[in-house]
Amino acid sequence: MSLLQLEKTLAESLHAVVKIKSTIKGQLSTYGLLDDAWTSRKGPAIEDERH
Repeated sequence: MSLLQLEKTLAESLHAVVKIKSTIKGQLSTYGLLDDAWTSRKGPAIEDERH
């Protein structure tokens, strides 16, 4: 699965379930070029917008 497809799939899944807008930020620790996959994130921060 490519990174673009992963992001698209996550966005579609979250749009169907989540009712709050959120942002996930962090540094990518490792990216397996051969595996084409994220392996971990350093210091993720999750923010949500509740009105």
